[in-house]
Amino acid sequence: MYMAPHSKTRLTYAAPKPPHRRHSDTLPAKFSVIVGAGESQQAPVPFCSTEWCSTYAPSYDLNGKSLNGGGVPFTDFYASAFEKSAGRVPVSSAAASSSAFLGSLPLEVPELTEQGCASVAVWTTGAPNGKSFEEASKLREEMFHGRYLSDKTAAAVARSGLQPLIDGSANDITGIANAVAVGATEVLSVQDNDAHNGTNDEGVSAYFADSEGVSAYFADSGAYGQIIFSEPNATFVKDWFKHGMHRIWANSTFLRSIASGTLRCVTAKNPFFGIEAGRVVHLHMLAVETQNITIGFPEQGYSYNSFYDYATLVDDIARTMSAAKNKKTVQGWLRDFFL
Repeated sequence: MYMAPHSKTRLTYAAPKPPHRRHSDTLPAKFSVIVGAGESQQAPVPFCSTEWCSTYAPSYDLNGKSLNGGGVPFTDFYASAFEKSAGRVPVSSAAASSSAFLGSLPLEVPELTEQGCASVAVWTTGAPNGKSFEEASKLREEMFHGRYLSDKTAAAVARSGLQPLIDGSANDITGIANAVAVGATEVLSVQDNDAHNGTNDEGVSAYFADSEGVSAYFADSGAYGQIIFSEPNATFVKDWFKHGMHRIWANSTFLRSIASGTLRCVTAKNPFFGIEAGRVVHLHMLAVETQNITIGFPEQGYSYNSFYDYATLVDDIARTMSAAKNKKTVQGWLRDFFL
């Protein structure tokens, strides 16, 4: 965590690797809030989903000497900072945490961050009432901009639970898993799918059993993955996206079609998200399938790469949905998905 310039002073924190567990370098967690419930609300779901996250208790050491008696469970810091006054957690800081995609860089190039010359994660403490990020910033300022690290500052770091939060990457880019995790049995997923090279599910099939390259949860090995549904399987979902969804087709520059459909799914056990097995979930999907447009960057095989093209795409979508021939279908979407 810290190495003082031109000295051997080191402040670190670490915990023993959980036995028989993968991904011990990161702990799955989530911010949650009920919109409109006020600043003093309790978070509707725990910050930690898994047992090893809830019991993670690292020891803060200064030059090899423990500062907190062998560790304090981080779940105590999480409860204070992110659960008890969830409505006071700054939206900008929570969003920044989910965008810190280079947060694992210190594991690969530790010399870039040991002296505070780069901060690629979002730092937090256990400070309550929405002050976690602010307190962490002040502590890091004190650590890295003084001439040396004092025992007082080191003790404050251990006492506060200073720690980084980083982007969880592509673990749930659609939001489906987190909706199921909080108990939803009817889930609507609105998707922006790139169909320039043909229809695809944009990763939705990774949530289903037998999906290639993704590990499910197995009680004997403790492996966690993205799979949250045991039925149907991934092969079925991929085929259903191509041939089973209902589509209204567009005759436009950037919009290929808009697809809709519903799958009856059965959950698989996945403690990574806190999901139990055997629950029936109806997954409704509304996918805007685009063509020949990127997020604004040049890409081989695409002709258009301007941000201004999005105005044209929005016009394409509006004209397609308002066309007389699509009136019955669009009214069905409003009735079935939004009312």
